[in-house]
Amino acid sequence: MTNKAKIISLIACGLIIILAVIFSSSSPDGLESVAEKMGLSNLAEAQGVFDAPMQQYLIPSIKKPLLSASVAGLAGAAIVFVGTMFVARRIIKRRRDNVTTYDREDVLP
Repeated sequence: MTNKAKIISLIACGLIIILAVIFSSSSPDGLESVAEKMGLSNLAEAQGVFDAPMQQYLIPSIKKPLLSASVAGLAGAAIVFVGTMFVARRIIKRRRDNVTTYDREDVLP
């Protein structure tokens, strides 16, 4: 994949995230809905170990909800992308090291 294709792909992902924020529902998701129906939502809030940095998919320092949710979505996607790339590179490096080790054993007496 060329650098131009990578940049176009990243821009497309960013636009999709921003559009998803614009058209997303303000209703609770399935898990939150079930927790509310069963009376567990208050229990979960009381049992929290630490506060999430982007609760409700918003960044507290940004006052405009649409902009805040868009930035939070982009930040979340960037975190997942970087984490995935890190894991993928570790796996590829480990596989290369293993192949090199096996090749050496086959060649040497």
